[in-house]
Amino acid sequence: MNSLVLMEGIEECVKKMAPYAYCCHFCDIEIVVDADGTHSIGTAIGQGDIDCVKLIQELRANAPQALDTIIFEIELPMNGRPIEEGRELELQAAKESIDYMRSVLNVGLKQ
Repeated sequence: MNSLVLMEGIEECVKKMAPYAYCCHFCDIEIVVDADGTHSIGTAIGQGDIDCVKLIQELRANAPQALDTIIFEIELPMNGRPIEEGRELELQAAKESIDYMRSVLNVGLKQ
């Protein structure tokens, strides 16, 4: 996501950085374009616009280590919701992200 601010595609950034990666900070976003510009909105992993499968494949193929550490992050918009509701939504998104990362990306599973 940080590479998007610099007008660099995420896939291109991962290709450049993979040979140096020993851990990974992983998140997914939805890109929204409206009258106010372009925005990135956090989503559960696997529910946004990032091709997570392709990125994991690139990291597995080109990272010098086994990438035993993957940290995931979820930044959901609150949109004026009470903090308690936001926590419940974030917990649900975390559960969905873990399920996706295990079942689709095979992260956290012994191979």
